[in-house]
Amino acid sequence: MRRNFTHIVSTLFLIGVALVVLVTCHRKPVYPAALLQADSLTLVEPEEALTLLATLDRDMKTAPEASQKYYQLLCLKAADKAYITHTSDSLILDLVSYYESGGDERLLADAYYYAGRVYRDLGDAPKALAYFQRSLEAEDDEVNPALYAQIGEVFFEQSLYLQALGMYREAYRLDSLAADTIGAILDLRDIAFTHRVQHQPDSALIYLQRAEQLASLSGDDASISLINAQLAALYSRMGRSEEALPLIEEALPQAGRQDRFALLDIYANILLRQDDLDRAEPYFEEMTEASDLQVQLDAYNGLTQIAARKHRTEDYLTYFDKYRLLSDSLRRATATESVSRMNALYSYQQYERENAQLKLQSQRRLLLLLGVLALAVILIGALVTWFQFHRLQMKQKLARVQRLLREHMEKEVEQEQKAQMDALIKNSVLMKHLQESLDAEKPLTDEDVKDIEVLLDEVNPDFLPMLKQLGEMTDIEYQVSLLIRLGMSPIQISSLVLRDKSSVSAIRRRLYKKITGQNGNPADWDNIVLSI
Repeated sequence: MRRNFTHIVSTLFLIGVALVVLVTCHRKPVYPAALLQADSLTLVEPEEALTLLATLDRDMKTAPEASQKYYQLLCLKAADKAYITHTSDSLILDLVSYYESGGDERLLADAYYYAGRVYRDLGDAPKALAYFQRSLEAEDDEVNPALYAQIGEVFFEQSLYLQALGMYREAYRLDSLAADTIGAILDLRDIAFTHRVQHQPDSALIYLQRAEQLASLSGDDASISLINAQLAALYSRMGRSEEALPLIEEALPQAGRQDRFALLDIYANILLRQDDLDRAEPYFEEMTEASDLQVQLDAYNGLTQIAARKHRTEDYLTYFDKYRLLSDSLRRATATESVSRMNALYSYQQYERENAQLKLQSQRRLLLLLGVLALAVILIGALVTWFQFHRLQMKQKLARVQRLLREHMEKEVEQEQKAQMDALIKNSVLMKHLQESLDAEKPLTDEDVKDIEVLLDEVNPDFLPMLKQLGEMTDIEYQVSLLIRLGMSPIQISSLVLRDKSSVSAIRRRLYKKITGQNGNPADWDNIVLSI
């Protein structure tokens, strides 16, 4: 028996030695100095890094695979730092697969991070969030604050402001611990802006003033200009124009093209409110060259007002026509973006199922390998159990966030669709005709009722069938309900159906009682009609 025990100990010892040899022989790749130099340049001079990487393209074709993949990752990294929008996920998916399958594990967290950045540029918030979460899991002890800032940006873009604030504050905490002043300033700016869009100007001002103090201490001109611009925007929104103007004038010389347009938008509108039309007009004209549709819309709105006040009728008509066209384009773009984000959520469900299968296969291979290592079976079993529990927690958190994103986007799409239907009704020829009938004190005709039915059927084909399914209605009840859906006021309805206002109110109250079996106000029936 002692001989058997000695044999077991010897076998386990040999397995342990084999493990040590295996780990020792698995050496980490050594990369060319030029690639390491490009990596360091990406953070401070990304354009120079891109230039250097372009000169290495030919050499990389014959380089070892590890260097080729590192080169490709650096190209993505430098482009990202240079604010070049990613348009495809094919390269990053190949890199993620490589680093997950045995590539340099030191770069796996970076691969996940830039996958998140790629999908954020592609407008796929759930995939971006999933990869940022994986990057957090793959990080060593030192977590990159930019990860939390990026997750905050994803939440912010979906109007999930409470979750965004949590991520920004964690990024600020980590940047403060690392004594990264510039990072902390940007985090404070993000926190302030999130409070600002939630109509919490006092909270926003506190964080911007703290950022201003840090920027002044750092002496960094770009940071000072950035925070001055944010303060100017906030002061303008708070009605403190006199404090905003000098900050804008100080920030404008340092501002880049896009930041300059944003500052001019604030500046020109302040001058317009102060009736300084001659100074405001050239700034509004410059804003028409912006690529941002909202800035262009503000520009033509300002120029339209100036032309009206100066009695320049031809200019007024020209600017108003451009304002109207831009407004329609912006509304359509917003609706398209909402639908795209919704489709991205549905597509991601299929992606998650496939990804779960790949993860399961990877776990099985890992468990098979660990089965050979009898010496460490108990410890490894405990570690795997903890890892799976931790991953399950992360997946549950991610599922909750994805559900919240989906519900939010569905609500956005529904609201946008209703706004479009209301706009189509409001701008229809029929509504103009009905207004003329009101002005001429003419009653609603049978032909008008048919035209209303045609319009509503075009705008929302489900409305008339659903209205009729609610219950039997008299002709007058039916006409009142149609006019409510058109957005007519009780006074307008009473004029068109030749009833006084109290009679119309009684009809609406009676309809609510008839359909629901409960007593209610006239407005309760209006809400039922408008909700269809």
